[in-house]
Amino acid sequence: NMLTENPNLERGKLLFEQNRYEQALTAFQLALADDPGASEPLLYQAYALMQLDRHTEALDLADQLLHRSPDDPYVLHLKARILSNLKRG
Repeated sequence: NMLTENPNLERGKLLFEQNRYEQALTAFQLALADDPGASEPLLYQAYALMQLDRHTEALDLADQLLHRSPDDPYVLHLKARILSNLKRG
């Protein structure tokens, strides 16, 4: 459920906003461990990985998200951005 409060997810978002992407990534991984079925931590993890120029890892997460929600516009947009970054490489 996207609306469930997850302290690690909220912490990760704050760290992400502060451009502390490595620490945000760890928080998002913990959030996912708290709630393995949640898509939001995966989405944020992918964005953090993109900021760290780890586009191949981000693409793996985007593909996992697309498998869960094939028509999700956020995920489709994310994957398009990652592919664009990989092409520019």
